This record gives sequence, structure tokens and C-alpha cells, in this order.
Amino acid sequence: IDTAGADRVLAASRQGTRVALALLHQDLFCGPYLFRDRGIVTVASAGDAGDLVGPILERCGFDVLRGGTSSRASRRSPIFEELVARTAARPGAIAAITPDGSRGPAGAVQPGIAMLACRTGAKLFCLKIHAHPALYLPTWDRTMIPLPFARIEVHFSEALDAPERPRGAELEAC
Repeated sequence: IDTAGADRVLAASRQGTRVALALLHQDLFCGPYLFRDRGIVTVASAGDAGDLVGPILERCGFDVLRGGTSSRASRRSPIFEELVARTAARPGAIAAITPDGSRGPAGAVQPGIAMLACRTGAKLFCLKIHAHPALYLPTWDRTMIPLPFARIEVHFSEALDAPERPRGAELEAC
């Protein structure tokens, strides 16, 4: 497992800088193991998948909120304000969310991650996980599952500064 670049993110957190991590939904399978025991604040859906994923994340040391932006009213739970509050409450907090959400489209970034960074003053980092060999499930996001003995590479972007009070175009650019 090659996590080159993670040291920048972890160093920022250790220095008290809040961090917002953007991770595509496709790469979620590797996340709990790669980032375990760091108290990362994250979200698991209110649906059946969240019933499975939430306890796994908690067991791996994540601070899990249940809810999200599902199109089904029974699964929709407005947790954004709680995510902001938990991230803002701790200097050095790390929050990780999937900007393409739980409903897609895959790889399409929704504004939530930028809004989180703006509201908490967090540095925004994007990350992408690659594994070879890997299995890609026939799901909407093509969930990636590394095969045994796979080489896993985690690529982190440089830190992105989010504007404090963004207007429409600024938020879109972020």
C-alpha cells in the first residue's frame, strides 16, 4: 500500500488545521482500513447499505453520522449541519465524504464537500485510490475491490483553500 502524500494531510491535522477529504464513492471499500483509528468524521447512508457500512466504519474508529441526500424520503436525513458542527468543534478534525454521494452520478462532484470546507475553514484534499489487480462491481459507482496481493496507491491532491463566504461561481470553482 502506497500512501505517499498522506503525510501532508496528517501533518495538517496534527498542527490543528481542519481537513476535508473528498473520496469518490467507488473507492469506499478501501477507506475504513486505510484510514482507521483517526477519529475521522464521516457519513453512512440511512438505508440498508448504511446499516452494513456504519458499524464497520465505527469499528475502524470513524465518527459516523447516519443520513444523507437520498432521493427516497425514508432515507433522507439532513445531517450537513451536524457534520459541520462536529468538524468545527475540534481543531485538527478530519472529515471525509463522498462528493458524488450515495446516488451519483459516479464521479460528479456535488457542492457539499466545498461547502463543508468553507463553513469549517478546513483545507480541502481530494484523494483517489487505485488498486491493481482489482474487481469492479456492476453497481452505479463501479465499486472497486482490490484482489489479494494487489498494489494499492492512494493519491492526494495538494491542499485547496476554500473561500470563507463563497458566492455561486466561487463555490462551483471550489
